[in-house]
Amino acid sequence: MSLHAQGPELLQQRKEGPLGHTRFHKLEFPSFDGTSDPLPFLNRCEHYFRGQRTLEEEQVWLAALHLQGSAQQWYMRLEREEGVPSWRRFSTLLDMRFGPPIRSNPLGEFAACRHSGSVADYQEWFLALLTRAGPLLESQQVQLFIAGLGEPLSIDVQLQGPNSLEVAMSLARACPERRDASTTGPARRFDSAGTVTVAGRTVRRLSPAELEERRRNGQCFNCDEKYVCGHNRVCARLFVMEVESRDDDDGLEETDVEKSLQISLLAIAGVRTRDTMQLNIQLGRITVIALLDSGSTHNFVSQAAARHTGLCFIPRTDLAVTVTNGDRVRCPGVFRDATFAIDNEPFRADVYVLPLGGYDMVLGTDWLATLGPILSDFGRHTMSLWRSNRRVRWRSVLGPPGARLQSLQGRELLDLLLDEFTNVATPVGLPPKRARDHSIHLMPGTPPVAVRPYRYQQLQKDELERQCRAMEKQGLIRRSSSPFSAPVLLVRKADGTWRLCVNYRALNERMVKG
Repeated sequence: MSLHAQGPELLQQRKEGPLGHTRFHKLEFPSFDGTSDPLPFLNRCEHYFRGQRTLEEEQVWLAALHLQGSAQQWYMRLEREEGVPSWRRFSTLLDMRFGPPIRSNPLGEFAACRHSGSVADYQEWFLALLTRAGPLLESQQVQLFIAGLGEPLSIDVQLQGPNSLEVAMSLARACPERRDASTTGPARRFDSAGTVTVAGRTVRRLSPAELEERRRNGQCFNCDEKYVCGHNRVCARLFVMEVESRDDDDGLEETDVEKSLQISLLAIAGVRTRDTMQLNIQLGRITVIALLDSGSTHNFVSQAAARHTGLCFIPRTDLAVTVTNGDRVRCPGVFRDATFAIDNEPFRADVYVLPLGGYDMVLGTDWLATLGPILSDFGRHTMSLWRSNRRVRWRSVLGPPGARLQSLQGRELLDLLLDEFTNVATPVGLPPKRARDHSIHLMPGTPPVAVRPYRYQQLQKDELERQCRAMEKQGLIRRSSSPFSAPVLLVRKADGTWRLCVNYRALNERMVKG
């Protein structure tokens, strides 16, 4: 083990940051895997660099160290072809590779941004566009945000005269809550107890309070006696009961069509087979892959795709879709008479929003029945039909591959992995030299940390020597005359072999911790 000794003055200089605060804060550096917008990652990196006074030549390698997944593979190719770029070029290339394709016409995206789902989803999408749109006046931001809300919400917000974007967003969240509270209204009041004529007889009317009292006392609802088994044969009095009913659907009732909404289990779960028919669909301002499913009754679109269509979304709280296995899935809403196109052939149909597992859209028998006679060739994955006195032929497209399940046990799995990754060699030697070597900072005046080795049984001693010889042969360790030392111990694994562990507790107690 090699240590780089530093004097007290140099150590203090490295520790002092801006405004006299400690530079070695316990801050977690952000990571990026290429699945989201890189702009927040770059912004957090720059904040970290300013707070830690990171040198310019160290910024790229520090950020590259925290890249994961496809982002790490992208940087490996970039470094191999161009070398280590500057931070400015690294930020530009990372944004071009993983950023959303809205840089060429950001104001056009603002004009097309419309409120289709919840207000929170619309605000999130609006702020994502705003961060890339360049400098805009506060009044322009407010006008663009209100215009995308759509009526009647945009009118409610505009009447309040918001002077900032934060105020406009707050009003947009509050208006639907106020509207819901006003439409609910107070509970209906019922008349007090009295008499009413029913079938020529004068009977007494029970109020809800009286009903509750009789239920609590175990009395009959038709007379003042206790209710017991067989009491209805001797009870001769007649009451009228008023029961409060609550309209939870706000005047929206399910039609017979909406009560029969059904989707197949394979479609909602996203299970793919090679015989499925999938087509490219232009829905609103996005292109999705739709499954033609004769096991589903209607047309459905995933919630993720519905947010970006730009179509008029009608929220519903009373809709549910039945899955073929008997489950019921809540449907947030519907696109009424939505326009979509297949190979420039326009169609119109209702599309219901549903949390789909693997498909962007599902076209069911409700739409397939409008096409007339269809000739399907599942061997060639094509379907033909007549439309406007001409023949239309569609070919299935390849969607993303589905998941494969395979049951393996013990040695079979190990042999399969070894056969699949035969080109992966066992590492030999130490890692290559880096631009910055690792160093351990000890407290000033600390003598060399040397701990005597443990006493081992002969079996463990032989195993320890065997592992040391193997690692020395591979170049992973080497003999050292350093005054520092740390004891090692062996821990038995689940498979019966031994794991070599080094005890650095004594060294860690004397390290400088930021």
